[in-house]
Amino acid sequence: MSWSVSQFLTSLSDVTSSYRRSIKDDWPSLASARASDFLAVSNTAKLNLQSTEDVYGLRINEVAGSLDFCRALEEVGRHRQKQCIKGVEGVPWQVMALHNFNDNERWMFGGKLQKLWPYGKNADENASKCILYPDLFDDLGYEEEVDANKEALDFNESPRWEDDIMVSKSLGYVAATLPLAKALGAIVTPHLHTGVTHILCDLARHKMLRWSSRHPLSIYTDSQSGSRLQERLISLEEISADWPGVLLVSPTWLEDKWNED
Repeated sequence: MSWSVSQFLTSLSDVTSSYRRSIKDDWPSLASARASDFLAVSNTAKLNLQSTEDVYGLRINEVAGSLDFCRALEEVGRHRQKQCIKGVEGVPWQVMALHNFNDNERWMFGGKLQKLWPYGKNADENASKCILYPDLFDDLGYEEEVDANKEALDFNESPRWEDDIMVSKSLGYVAATLPLAKALGAIVTPHLHTGVTHILCDLARHKMLRWSSRHPLSIYTDSQSGSRLQERLISLEEISADWPGVLLVSPTWLEDKWNED
């Protein structure tokens, strides 16, 4: 923004001081948003920007100046840096700990607030991993845990996080508390498979509830999503004789976990 103001004032340097200087009125193109101006951007805004800029931030239909090229070179540098660390960036610390450290070494990844990480120094020896599926997606993903794990190893971060989250839930309570689940030590998966132990969803009257096929859909705030979950969970129960079932947990349950002494 300071660059825009500087450019505007330079363009009016020969104009008398009594002239009302306004970027909005006299040079509105300087105030138009660029991709680099956003910390977060909606898909609609992203498409609009892609129609006027290339991947490096250069305007497609305008003659670029020296500052534009400097910005584009910085963006090229960021792209190259991401490529150099590809394979590490985006891999959750829980996955790194599970794949690269023995059981007796994993305690170093957990602190007093990682209450869903079962390898802390004071953790219960019988505690199981919290593998959490958030109810955010258009479809429920793989049924088999081995398929989900293969995708995680192949992609580091599943493309479902970019492509398959429902717009209606992208800014909801479940999405908002997902970083909290990760901070607590939960292993978050975008697939509802046989290894999932917890499902993060909007519950109507409960903070936490062990799932049963006998539960009515009224336990869910969103009955349509609840119906899909019920159908998949019944399927998992039928295909796996020793399936231990899952806990349905609400965002409030996660917040309470964080605040526990």
